[in-house]
This record gives sequence, structure tokens and C-alpha cells, in this order.
Amino acid sequence: MKYLILRKQISTDLMCNSFLLSILVFLFACNQKKEDTSYVGNVTLRAECKQMDDIIRHNSNFSSIGIFFWKQDSILEKNMTAFKKTVGGGHSISREDQQKFFDYFEDIMKNSNVVNFTTFDTLRNISITSISDIDFIETYIKNCMIGVLSQSKFLPFDMISCIGYPESSTIKAGEELKVSLALAANNTKNPIEWYLVKSTDDSLKSGNILYTLHSDQFGVVNFKTNDYKKGKNKFGFICRVKTSQEDYLLSRQITFTVK
Repeated sequence: MKYLILRKQISTDLMCNSFLLSILVFLFACNQKKEDTSYVGNVTLRAECKQMDDIIRHNSNFSSIGIFFWKQDSILEKNMTAFKKTVGGGHSISREDQQKFFDYFEDIMKNSNVVNFTTFDTLRNISITSISDIDFIETYIKNCMIGVLSQSKFLPFDMISCIGYPESSTIKAGEELKVSLALAANNTKNPIEWYLVKSTDDSLKSGNILYTLHSDQFGVVNFKTNDYKKGKNKFGFICRVKTSQEDYLLSRQITFTVK
């Protein structure tokens, strides 16, 4: 009888130990999965931030607003480094520092309608307690900057004007006046490139370019030449517009007759 009771106790202990072992294995697997997910999340966040940095830096080559946000991106990274040092040292971000941080970045984007400032209000009142919290905030702010840059109507231009000229500078009384009007735009830091070419079909191959032309501050090119022949003439022009996505080539052919 005593043997049966002892055998039953041993069997019960083995079952309990087996159950506890199963729980430990399950918790270990969950912990491993959590660590793997955190690592994957960290890698993707760093890659995303790097891509956004590249976009912001690239826009700094095309406009004053791009330069402005490239500087703000540097300020953001300095703030994030300071926050991580605080959290890594076992301290929490003070409410005052947190408030100043979100107030600053909200102020520089306050005229944009693509940024949801309700999110800023929410983030002001949430305790920042981990490095991952800071990474997510950094990614969000960079994303807001890119949203503002994408909204800018002047990209890739920082100077605009308009031009107009009559079809003829002299007309008879009662004759209809004809005027052509157009918008002119330019990027003072990276001006639009203009070329006189042999053929508008051969793009900007080295053998196709006759002259490089230069525009004024508003992007207007004033071209003059006596190099023409009697009869029908054709002049081809190509301009290259550089944007943050790609370069665009636009062409125009002018036809005129010399009597």
C-alpha cells in the first residue's frame, strides 16, 4: 500500500515537473520570438530612417525649404541621441524636455496641412521609457518632414516669375493685339540647364550639343544669334530639369524664315 502511494506521488511529481518544463520551454520560445521581432524591428527602423535621411538631404540640393529641413533633421538626431542617453542611463525623459521637443517640431511644421498635430498632442502626454519609443518618434518626425517637403509647391524651384511678349511690337489701329504669357521658374542653387542642339530627337548626346545657354535669376533665357541662313531655319533647344525623383528633359523647336 505504501509502495502504491509512493509510486503515485512520484508519478504526480513527474507530471508536475513535465508541465513546468513545458511552460519554461514555451516562455523561452516566446522570449526568443520577442527578441527576434525586436531585432527585425530595429533593423527595419534604422533602414527606414536612413532612406528618409537620404530623401531630406537630396531635397536640400534643390530648394531653401529643403536646406531648412536638412538642418532640422540634424537637430532631431541630436535630440534623439540625448533622449537615448537619458533612457539608457535608467532615467525617464522629463515632461519639460518632452514638451519642448514636440513644441519645437510642431512649430516648424505648423503651416502644413499634411501633419496630424493631434498625434503630437498625444505624444506629449505619453511617457517615453524605452529606446524603441525614441526610434518610433524619430521615424514619425522624419516622416512628417518628408510630408511637408512633398507638399511644397515650389519644389524643385525656389524662384518664380512670369514672362509676356506681344506677337508683334507694332500693330495697326483696329488690328487685334496678341500677347503670349507664361510662368517662369528657376532653382537658384541648381539652375535649369539649357542647350542649343542640332536635333531635339538626339537628347543630350555630346555630339548633339552646340551651345550651353544660361538663364537669369528667374529662369528666363535670352538667346541671340546672327548665325542663320536665308529661307527656312530651325533651332532646337533642350532643357534639363533636376528633381528629387529624376531628371526631366524638355525640348522646343523654333522655326522661322529669313527673307
